[in-house]
Amino acid sequence: MESSSQDETAPLDAADELQPTGAGSKRRCKRPRRWGAAHAVMIVMLAFAFIVPLFAPPDAMAVAPQHRFEPPSIEWPLGTDHLGRDLLYVTAIGLRTSILVSVLVVLTGGLFGWLAGAFSAYVGGWVDNVLSRIMDVFFAFPATILAIALLTALGTNFGNFVFVLALASWVNYARVIRARVLTLRDEEFMQAARLYGASVPATIRRHVWPNTSDLWIAVAMVQLPNVMLGEATLSFLGFGLQPPDISLGVVIASEKDYLLTNSWPVLLAGLVLVVTCASLASVGSRLGTAARAALE
Repeated sequence: MESSSQDETAPLDAADELQPTGAGSKRRCKRPRRWGAAHAVMIVMLAFAFIVPLFAPPDAMAVAPQHRFEPPSIEWPLGTDHLGRDLLYVTAIGLRTSILVSVLVVLTGGLFGWLAGAFSAYVGGWVDNVLSRIMDVFFAFPATILAIALLTALGTNFGNFVFVLALASWVNYARVIRARVLTLRDEEFMQAARLYGASVPATIRRHVWPNTSDLWIAVAMVQLPNVMLGEATLSFLGFGLQPPDISLGVVIASEKDYLLTNSWPVLLAGLVLVVTCASLASVGSRLGTAARAALE
């Protein structure tokens, strides 16, 4: 049994010897030494989303018509919405939901996209041709229209919502990873793995992932604010999350009818959404720049 195990790992071990020293880590994004304003804002928004709800009273989401549209005060720091709920907790919980949904979509779509891109480029041939054409179709089709069409057909429950957003975004990862793996195929350690008969799954796991993980993370960070905006857009249009679920898109959709008379709830939710997405996009842009620099 021991000799059999050694035989299975021998091809990959031989390829490791040809892989440049630290190749699994040298391509990792170099983190900025100085944390800028975007990082600070991102941390503040994350703290707001995940810490503030912990202090919410049990009846924070209870309807209180007698307190609807209260202005900001000591009792209601951010005022109340049209149902009399404290906007401090409504906005924080809505942001938390938007972030969690977006992270789940990014992980689901990103993992599938990475697998598709890596497998397509590494295997090549007709497999690459077929998957490339599928990627082209998804990339050419507007993501929002695709999501609306699928949600109309499947329904707007939470599981379908995450699935549809992931399906609409996987191609963004697949195209980038495929392009990177196409360049890796000519590296000596990849050629050695094929020469020694290493299996496709083992080679992808041991050599492709370490050399593409930072690029994947950079793409994920860029996609995260895009998914948040997509969630808000679909929820606003009535194709996303629906009450009693609370997200920033749901808050904006619920308060839009009162925009002319009491615009503060909509403006607050919109401001939180824009600030959060802008900070995430800035951090993602820096990670993308660092990833490109590490690959050069």
